[in-house]
Amino acid sequence: MARVKDESRSKIMASIKRRDTKPELLLRKELWRRGLRGYRLDVQLPGRPDIFFPKHKLCIFVDGCFWHGCPIHYKGVARNTEYWDAKIQRNIARDQAITKSLIAMGFAVMQGSIRSRRVIEVLAKLVSEHGAPRYLRSDNGPEFVSRAILRWLHGEGIETAFIEPGKPWQNGTAESLNGKFRDECLSMEWFRNRFEAKVLIETWRRHYNEDRPHSSLGYRTPKQFKAEQKQQDESSTTPAILN
Repeated sequence: MARVKDESRSKIMASIKRRDTKPELLLRKELWRRGLRGYRLDVQLPGRPDIFFPKHKLCIFVDGCFWHGCPIHYKGVARNTEYWDAKIQRNIARDQAITKSLIAMGFAVMQGSIRSRRVIEVLAKLVSEHGAPRYLRSDNGPEFVSRAILRWLHGEGIETAFIEPGKPWQNGTAESLNGKFRDECLSMEWFRNRFEAKVLIETWRRHYNEDRPHSSLGYRTPKQFKAEQKQQDESSTTPAILN
């Protein structure tokens, strides 16, 4: 019985197109319509990018939502879930390894979305540095409403505060940051490659989060505000001396 299942599964896998899928053809048609030409197909690079722009060293992967565990559309399967969940996780791990390899070789990569694992890594680092907040306010993006994120938040004792769809003003702090980031960094810089963008954006982020005065903090820098808060906390916990 197992052999029959394995043979059927092999036939299904063999029937899946590796190239010229409908999404790939639609993307290539749109690139051509917009005048974005000069790309190559089936290049001998890690992962075999579906589309490669040599001039810009840009690798594009047109991944299927099911096979690559798309955080937006992946639904899983009703049967043999253990086998398929393990397979999809292996595919995701392989995608991440390929992306790291290409970046290390100096290529830019367009593939997938922000995954919940990466969000958890960043949040865990922030919690370890600043302590856990009572609430995490965010939109309803798939990277914030995934089961992995919700399980992690529950384990850390952090409640969720999702804004209503189509109402970004309910998260005014984030929208203010997005506007300043766009006006003061993205619109002011010309990134020649991915690595330069990473360095310049990180420099701006550190300045904004540490050295820039903020009106919401009484025009103090975040460093000054944090130092004052720490001093106040220490003084409030110092035991009084009775004579």
